[in-house]
Amino acid sequence: MKKFLMTCLLMTGLFCADKLNAQDIMKGQPGMYPEQMIFKANAPVFKKGAVLVADAAGKITTSNDALLNRFEKDNLGIEHYRYQQTFAGIPVEHATYVVHVKDGIVNSQNGKWIKDFPSSLQSTASINKTTALNKAMDFVGAREYKWQIPSEEAFLKREQNNPHATFYPKAELVYYSGEEEVIPSQLRLAYKLDIYAQYPLSRQLVFVDAANGKILGKREMIHTTNATGTAITAYSGTQTITTDFTGSTYRLRETGRGNGINTYDMRLAGTNYNAAVDFTDADNTWNNVNANKDQYATDGHWGTEKTYDYYLSKFNRNSVDNAGFALNSYVHTNLVAFGYGNNINAFWDGTRMTYGDGGTSGSTTYTPLTALDVCGHEITHGVTERTSNLAYSNQSGAMNEGFSDIFGTAIEFYAKGANGNWNIGENIGAAFRNMSNPNQFSQPDTYLGTYWYTGTADNGGVHTNSGVLNFWFYLLSQGGSGTNDIGNAYTVTGIGIDKAAAIAYRTNTFYLISTSNYASARTYAIQSATDLYGAGSAEVIATTNAWYAVGIGAAYSACGTAPSGLASSAITNTSATVSWTAVSGAVSYDVDYKLNSSSTWTNAATATTATSVGLSGLTLGSLYDWRVRANCSTGSSGYTQAQFTTTGGTSCSTAFEPNETQATAATISSGVTNTSAISSTTDIDYYKIVTTATSNNVYNLVGPGGVDYDLYIYNSAGTQIGSGTGSTATETVTLNSQAAGTYYIKVIGYNGANSATCYTIKATATTVTSCQSAYDVSTNGTISGAALIPFNTNITGLISPSGDNDYYKFVITTGGTATVTLTTLPADYDLTVVNSAGTQLAISQNGGTTSESISRTYTAGTYYARVYGYNNANNASSCYTLKVQLGTASIAGEGTVVTNSDVLKVYPNPASDVLNISVPGLNGNQSSIRVVDMKGTVMMEEKITRSLQQINISRLPKGVYMLKLVNGDKTTTSKFIKE
Repeated sequence: MKKFLMTCLLMTGLFCADKLNAQDIMKGQPGMYPEQMIFKANAPVFKKGAVLVADAAGKITTSNDALLNRFEKDNLGIEHYRYQQTFAGIPVEHATYVVHVKDGIVNSQNGKWIKDFPSSLQSTASINKTTALNKAMDFVGAREYKWQIPSEEAFLKREQNNPHATFYPKAELVYYSGEEEVIPSQLRLAYKLDIYAQYPLSRQLVFVDAANGKILGKREMIHTTNATGTAITAYSGTQTITTDFTGSTYRLRETGRGNGINTYDMRLAGTNYNAAVDFTDADNTWNNVNANKDQYATDGHWGTEKTYDYYLSKFNRNSVDNAGFALNSYVHTNLVAFGYGNNINAFWDGTRMTYGDGGTSGSTTYTPLTALDVCGHEITHGVTERTSNLAYSNQSGAMNEGFSDIFGTAIEFYAKGANGNWNIGENIGAAFRNMSNPNQFSQPDTYLGTYWYTGTADNGGVHTNSGVLNFWFYLLSQGGSGTNDIGNAYTVTGIGIDKAAAIAYRTNTFYLISTSNYASARTYAIQSATDLYGAGSAEVIATTNAWYAVGIGAAYSACGTAPSGLASSAITNTSATVSWTAVSGAVSYDVDYKLNSSSTWTNAATATTATSVGLSGLTLGSLYDWRVRANCSTGSSGYTQAQFTTTGGTSCSTAFEPNETQATAATISSGVTNTSAISSTTDIDYYKIVTTATSNNVYNLVGPGGVDYDLYIYNSAGTQIGSGTGSTATETVTLNSQAAGTYYIKVIGYNGANSATCYTIKATATTVTSCQSAYDVSTNGTISGAALIPFNTNITGLISPSGDNDYYKFVITTGGTATVTLTTLPADYDLTVVNSAGTQLAISQNGGTTSESISRTYTAGTYYARVYGYNNANNASSCYTLKVQLGTASIAGEGTVVTNSDVLKVYPNPASDVLNISVPGLNGNQSSIRVVDMKGTVMMEEKITRSLQQINISRLPKGVYMLKLVNGDKTTTSKFIKE
């Protein structure tokens, strides 16, 4: 519960603002904070180490689980801080917030930030790093890996100038929900491993489920495709390049740009980068035409220099990482030896550029791929990797490719002037993409239009669907008109390639995140144009219209007029309809409402195209404020506000009064909604519900809007077992597998909050299916709460809800073999066995509803069986069956275990002081009874010789216990509750 004042935030040195304009919030997906917040007034002061988060109503909080990944300052003096979200100290993959700061004030924020983490999230790995690496290597399936080759390891240390550099994967724990989107409900604890395979060549980030070793996803990391000398290049004529001199010869190396630009010869190196050698020349006039095609090496060297120069001169960027990253190129590489089908390719692998020598494809012969636009393309992958880090699949991957084409072309125009063109790769034999006409090479020029690819090949069509971004950039630069594939007639006035590139660079570098899609690119390209050239400028108009031309968003329309003609109608006790007059040029509207007494707005509609909205769930006899704003292609208008009052009285039922104490608690029935009021600062309301069987209990409190009520749940002994203490009007408490009995509910206003307006309270008890055994209790979701189970006995249980884990404890006193089986599976459940330290010893994961089984040899000790659903599989009505069958292992003094209520009866149940034990047919035979808590600890032990005997349990702590009757080689159990 946010029980603090804004002064507390100021004192802790976080963000300093107490209210945020809701008009500046772009709502996030379910379970996520807003994707964008723009501060035009009342902006917060920025402090490092925390990010600002807000709910849809604009209520402000801070998130301290932020890890600063990168900081850059742009030419406008705006600082950009990229934070990665963490949870329990573990990074969340793709959860990124970018904070944009000018003069110490936050201008805006954007990205993906999780609000609601699943309560069942695992924080400790069940498999070790070695197992995870083996699983990842099995998935990649390569013949050989780079860290297995000593010469490659030596090469990396030399190239990186780091004696500790290694290709060996470092297994890092992260939370991961896939490559497309951050989805809180699908988060899994995973090992993230960088697997660089030698043959077939690949480099992938592989995500391995830390619970069971299953592969959750992957990310491709290979993106295909100080003396002054004179180079007679193959593609660009005579050019000036920078080389170095050893004292006897010149080499294609230089140290004047960043940490160096170096070009190496891989012709005789095979797949071994360490065996690459220098290109050399005696007089520094590089007219090295020969059968080895060495003339193309100077194209690669010059192209890399021009790419470095472009980024430095246009954006003040010092290499791909803005810190002088050394740019190393490897020419004449035999890509076939790496597993490629031919040598007509080039790639960036996250560290270096590698170029094939070309070849013949069909009727076209390709020369080495060191053309200028290809060099710029590959190096730009490095820029993207170290800024937005767009994931290399589907829409984000298509934009990754598109930005590389954009800057490959921009660099070509920068270095060649009027000799530049809009084709990609035209110098190497034949172009393979045309930015001015993507359809020429079967690429789409419209989002979801002709040639749009929807399959899984090429990582979701990254080299195909990039055509949309390419055409957007062409139109923004050059202008054009026409009708796109979805019937939109467009006209775009070009702003020139330099301005267009500045907008594209700013979008990719400072706003986009790894999971951004085309819609995000439009939003932040318009924002970038606004940053650079001002709101409503010709550049903003052109940027917006170029996106419209490729089928994303609306055409530009000025939107300065707020809605008028506000009216309310159809007003009842709990509902109303609000309406307004349409605004010319508006594409949608946002509507909020609130109680007049509240400062918190509730969103009623976002981006609705209608001019009226129905409101429901209102409080009778109450004054409400509501507001509406227009959204246009370039932004939003201000809000216009009005009021209405619901019909009906304000008094609430007093039928439950007096109920201010647990002793006077009012009885309510399961599933029935009841109304009452907290009418004064000291008022407290108690209710009780009586259940007759083990049940899953859900308690719902809905208070008046803007009034902070809290909810507490107690068992019959008065012990608090649950609470709902959020800062909103609604509280929900869920308690599963609760024993039959009486439960008390307390409703209280926080800090004396009260209202004559009613609240509603409902308790719903759902009986747990009869198949569930007494061992599958509410505490066994962790090892510490695992129930001790008997051997050689079927134990039934439920995996419900999603994310449920069931732990069972068994103790072996004499080492030997035992088999744990999991059968009658209603869903894809998996089974593991762990020791008392929590280390996983074995796992069974056959998939589907196939039974699971683990047979192994145990030493004497305590062990735990864990049952869980793969990928949160669950079933609320059908039980699984677990059994620990002893082989040669044994336990002291216990053999067959039975749970027959005809053999052992206990009463009363629950009991507080004395427990009666009935053992029919004992006939004077001496047996023993043990009282064991749910952690397996023996709390009491007595001898029993009579068929009816009493034991004193008054000193036992309140809770759930197992009574065990041991008679020879048989053990009988019964469960009871101590109140």
